[in-house]
Amino acid sequence: MPLSGAERSRIYRQKMKQNPAKYQEYLELERKRYGKKKEDGQVKLIGDVSERERRRRRKYWREMKKKQPLVPPSPSSSSHLTEKKKLGRKRVKREKSRTYRKMQNLEEQLNIQKRINEKLRKRLYRANQKHIDPNSPRTKVKLIFKGPNSAEKA
Repeated sequence: MPLSGAERSRIYRQKMKQNPAKYQEYLELERKRYGKKKEDGQVKLIGDVSERERRRRRKYWREMKKKQPLVPPSPSSSSHLTEKKKLGRKRVKREKSRTYRKMQNLEEQLNIQKRINEKLRKRLYRANQKHIDPNSPRTKVKLIFKGPNSAEKA
């Protein structure tokens, strides 16, 4: 089965990268080609386009950057990354415990306020009960309507 153009060019570039001298020559040729396109106006710089086009291009670049495969770190920097990870984990753990303590404190304050509220509600209820006069006409009528046993008391 014959190779497609993209496959042929991929193989060609891989062979070029094998030979450093040819690869440098190839890169120089590409730079010249890009400079010529820029002079002819085929390629516009980011500063030469409208604000909308800038946003569109940058969004495209961000998406392409996300799609790129991650390059594994070199062995010397791996120890540095593990230290960074440890520091990050430590920071996360510290934040988590701080948040937990804050939540416990707030829950305790809430319970205290609930108890105070309940205490004041009962106090108000009892104070209102003291002001009811059992000999007032309204109280007597209420007692009559409650039932026959309560009417005898009135």
